[in-house]
Amino acid sequence: MGKHVVWCIVSPVGKVLIQLKHGKYTSITAAYYLPVNEKRRGRKRGTGRRGVASTGRFPALLLLGVLAGASPALCEDVTLEGLRDSYEEASNALRLRGRDISAKRVGTISRAVSHASLKARERRLACLRVSNEADGKRLAVAMDGGRVLIRTNKRGRKTAKGYHTYVADWREPKLFIIYELDAEGRKMRKGLERCDGTIGGPEDITRLLVAELRAMGAQDAKSITFLGDGAKWIWNRIDQIIEEVGIDRARVSTCLDYYHAVEHLASVAEAKTFASLIEKRACSTT
Repeated sequence: MGKHVVWCIVSPVGKVLIQLKHGKYTSITAAYYLPVNEKRRGRKRGTGRRGVASTGRFPALLLLGVLAGASPALCEDVTLEGLRDSYEEASNALRLRGRDISAKRVGTISRAVSHASLKARERRLACLRVSNEADGKRLAVAMDGGRVLIRTNKRGRKTAKGYHTYVADWREPKLFIIYELDAEGRKMRKGLERCDGTIGGPEDITRLLVAELRAMGAQDAKSITFLGDGAKWIWNRIDQIIEEVGIDRARVSTCLDYYHAVEHLASVAEAKTFASLIEKRACSTT
């Protein structure tokens, strides 16, 4: 359980700047609240340079989806552009669309949307609602890992050019997708579909997948096919997922991803000696 926070109103009407979708700012008025801190024993701490009002909230703006002083429409556009290789590239793309938003501002909005999205997901998992969306349907569940470079700034002063030195470590984000199949095993264009991911470990993605399968009522599906490559963290957890969701094992099948299977067969073909090149190609394609 999280800590319960009591809020008190500081100013019935406070002015705040909101950046709209076209990049311009507008000033609006809203009630401003501050958290009521519990009294602590010992010497009283000062308010600091930012002042007492720096930790407050505008509840009305949060309900409207305003994050980091940006409107929901601007948050959507900036977050999508922020998926580019760098925030500088995203900033340039936004400028081409007539929105003068700096790379630093792109990062601020993207991080605010990310934190809000993660909190929303945790709230959803805490009070999960179960439906019957998957009742009688054929489902496919695929899991896989990717590769992403995480950049972390080093502590200390900036360089002469005004940049922080940093370290870049490779991490494996883990993803899953659930989609509906037709009678011939093909993905339906407008069928049931869910996807999610995490930068965490195998247990984290398993928790998300189990929750999503429970929410759609996957235990009542006509059939469920688990797809994946040869990674052990995928196959070693399928039994756990089946048990936690409550799926009948008679309706479950597993399938190795075609392209990964061909890749392993090609490796075998490379290691084997053949009488001719034609025979080698025939072995790798059959």
